[in-house]
Amino acid sequence: MFDKIAKFLSTNVLTDFSTLFKGTIIAQTITFICMPIITRIYGPEELGIFNIYLSITALLTIVFTLGLQHLVTLVKSRDHIESIYNTSITFSIVVSIAFLAPLALGYAMLTENFSCDLVFVGGLSIIGSLILALGSISEFANFKYSFFQSTSRSIAIQSILNNLGKIFFGLLGLTNFLFLIFSTIFAQTIKLILNLNKLLENKKISKKFLRVSLDNSINILKNNPDFPLYRMPQMFINGISQHLPVFILSAFFLVNDAAYYGLVVLMLNMPTSLVGNVLSNVLYPKFAKKYLSNNSSIRKELRSFTYVIGLLGIMPVVIVYFFGEEIFQLIFGEEWIKAGTYATFLVLNSFMMLVSRPSISVIPIYGKQRLFFIFEILSSSLRFMSLLVPALLGESSEKVILSYSLTSSLTYLIIIIYVLNFDRE
Repeated sequence: MFDKIAKFLSTNVLTDFSTLFKGTIIAQTITFICMPIITRIYGPEELGIFNIYLSITALLTIVFTLGLQHLVTLVKSRDHIESIYNTSITFSIVVSIAFLAPLALGYAMLTENFSCDLVFVGGLSIIGSLILALGSISEFANFKYSFFQSTSRSIAIQSILNNLGKIFFGLLGLTNFLFLIFSTIFAQTIKLILNLNKLLENKKISKKFLRVSLDNSINILKNNPDFPLYRMPQMFINGISQHLPVFILSAFFLVNDAAYYGLVVLMLNMPTSLVGNVLSNVLYPKFAKKYLSNNSSIRKELRSFTYVIGLLGIMPVVIVYFFGEEIFQLIFGEEWIKAGTYATFLVLNSFMMLVSRPSISVIPIYGKQRLFFIFEILSSSLRFMSLLVPALLGESSEKVILSYSLTSSLTYLIIIIYVLNFDRE
């Protein structure tokens, strides 16, 4: 197993991984250091509403990109990449108008039934989603051209600006959740500018990428129907299933529970971002090149990387399972001990998510978007029922989270087993 990995790493994969890993570990370290301060400045209610904003933004971003960021790595010409930008910008504007128009027209009615701040959050979600959509495409374009150094730097800078901005506003006494959102949008905008600037400097894209072009958009969608028809809906359904706990907890329990869940996911998913996402982002272009250009199987390498990630992740799972409550109480304060309880239940799900990252990343390479879309519908339905049924039966929020974690872990296991048995047909 390790021989296969070593052979595959004889390329520049290890160098690319370590470069991207540096920026990610700096970003995660800063977040880890700052979160105990942030949780003592902002209460669970503010962070709970902020997590609702993050969930809405994550879902809208998927719609705005149409899943085309994954196509960036597979296309060859600069014109094609610019067309992907054109498509995303055009579609984002159309969707933004569709969302903002009723929001603006019905502002008076909405503010009568909801807090003015919450209505404002809806508008900010559109802006944040557009920035994230363009940022996602830009990041994948940087991965395509192996600009890992600049991407690593932008990841670290985003984390510094985001976390320090939240602390800065808090120290000024501005502890409303809106200032959490302002800090996040500002940091994401800076990251987008840095990644775009790298592409423009190296002439990998031109300023034409800013055009709104219906013709380009239609051509891209016609030539790559799997992405808008299967990849984007699959990602959206998966996103809903991932963020459902935030909405269910807010609806059936307290918005504070959404904050507890959000903090746990942020902390437990650090290994996923630190190792899983970094490795996937580095391996995806390499796997795509080997599978599509060299007409070679990638199954052995994929299995080897999956096994190694699984071995590395076992020890943290054991530690969090047995000492989750004590760890969260010590680091984040007495007010967040319930988050530690959630962590003991969710750690298995985070582990399975981490192990599944390489498998999920290669699905577009195998051309299995349609099949994966069908599976995502079924698995998301199971996740939804695992949350809704115990909530309707009046079970505690802890049991709702446990039910969700076990169900979600099972779906990741099925994905891993299935994808590891793919091969060139």
